[in-house]
Amino acid sequence: MTIEDFTKYHDSEFIEHAYRAILKRDPDVSGKSIYLNALRLGEKTKIEILCILRFSSEGVGHNIFIKNLKKHYFRYRVLNLPIVGAIFSLFFILLRLPILVKEINQLHSKNDILLLRLREVDKSFGQVDNNFELTTKTIQEIVTIVDTKASEDDIRLLYQIVATKLDQKEAKIK
Repeated sequence: MTIEDFTKYHDSEFIEHAYRAILKRDPDVSGKSIYLNALRLGEKTKIEILCILRFSSEGVGHNIFIKNLKKHYFRYRVLNLPIVGAIFSLFFILLRLPILVKEINQLHSKNDILLLRLREVDKSFGQVDNNFELTTKTIQEIVTIVDTKASEDDIRLLYQIVATKLDQKEAKIK
């Protein structure tokens, strides 16, 4: 197994998958809650949670191999040492700074793309709403004509008008 086999999952799905793969069981309610909150609050990363589960006494008993996790576990342990851990944390943050800046820029770009798509969807809903209003108005006109016992010719004429209007609307949408 690789770390990526786990990190492709998100939120509660990640916690559940990690428990099942590493500890060979579903997460208990308190464990799931603790790790899920830590993950959501940014207190723990996915890799840190994998390390905690894999190198716990229960995880060691199952002896699941996850490629490159040992080096992450060593780093996790060092970073949690008093004083030395803080110095190493600062060092690792400085090393990762260019990567983090790049990732932030990528997130901004993805956010802009999503915003554009959202605007397109909103615009499409506006067109659907206009079509719905037109259809409703047309149906009301038909009901009025039928209620006044319109002639067959009147109804055929109205049908042609409605069909033409709908065709025009479809052409505008395309």
